[in-house]
Amino acid sequence: MPPSAPTASPVVHPSVGAGAACPSEGATSACRQYGGALATIKKRADFLRLRGGVRWSGPAFLLEGKPRLPPMVGSLPAGHLPVAGIRFGFTITKKIGKAHDRNRMRRRLSHALRTLTVPPGLATWDCVIVARKPALDRPFDALVDDFRQALARLSGARAAPNTKPRDRIAPKPAAGGA
Repeated sequence: MPPSAPTASPVVHPSVGAGAACPSEGATSACRQYGGALATIKKRADFLRLRGGVRWSGPAFLLEGKPRLPPMVGSLPAGHLPVAGIRFGFTITKKIGKAHDRNRMRRRLSHALRTLTVPPGLATWDCVIVARKPALDRPFDALVDDFRQALARLSGARAAPNTKPRDRIAPKPAAGGA
């Protein structure tokens, strides 16, 4: 029997598991672009800064983003460099479900994001993803398509960075006029 030609091993898709072929169509699919850890937003002040930014709403999540402010000279601790690339923050409330449901949702959303290539215009943006209950049961390919649409919406929009402090409500006048 003649030896057969070597065959390329299938690309493993993160949502399918080892030994399964990538569900995407072409050899240059998003499966090959699967990246490492996402840069994430951790501080409450960063989440609050993103309020009122460019929004995209879908059945599984709401995505809201703004360009990052450039760091002020001397504001970073010694040895720290400014963050390069887009950062994501996840908000998943307790009304979604128990901790294992919220953790599973966060993993699904972050894996869907890692399969995409972020447009170059969003390299200096921060984004918050507010998860919704359908993200648990939505097909993985639909989640990826939702993120693709959301990032395209953000890359087409130009939001001004939040350069002024949040407006405060004026104090009420004293109840016994002078």
